[in-house]
Amino acid sequence: MSESKRKGTMAETAVVSFLRTAGFPYAERLALQGNKDRGDVTGIPGVVLEVKAEQSYQFSGWLHEARVERENAGADFGIVIAKPRQVGTTRTGEWMAILRLEEYAKLIDQAGVQDGEVWVQDMSGASISTYIAKSMRLAAELAGQADRDW
Repeated sequence: MSESKRKGTMAETAVVSFLRTAGFPYAERLALQGNKDRGDVTGIPGVVLEVKAEQSYQFSGWLHEARVERENAGADFGIVIAKPRQVGTTRTGEWMAILRLEEYAKLIDQAGVQDGEVWVQDMSGASISTYIAKSMRLAAELAGQADRDW
């Protein structure tokens, strides 16, 4: 395996591990599919994840690749997960999630945010990945409760 492939595999595996910890138990790496590629990571309905662990940032090209893969998969969102320089696979929660503004607006709309109302939580001194995982579990519990109450 080439060094580049090895780094890509490590990055994808780190993203899958993070997502599973954060409440996405079906996250998994996808096998390469040639010109009909559907992203690097699957398991979140409607979302294609393209993972990048490169030395130079090429946001425009990466976003184009994510859009093509989103279309191939018939997904709603194509998101690039990019490993920053100097941030390893043990700190995957600090990696960047990048998407086009139009997809971000659609994501916020589907999340039910109204009139610019956004929930904000002070994160000073907290482990972001641990906090996100706890928040996702709480959100799932509340969603389940809301379904029962409905």
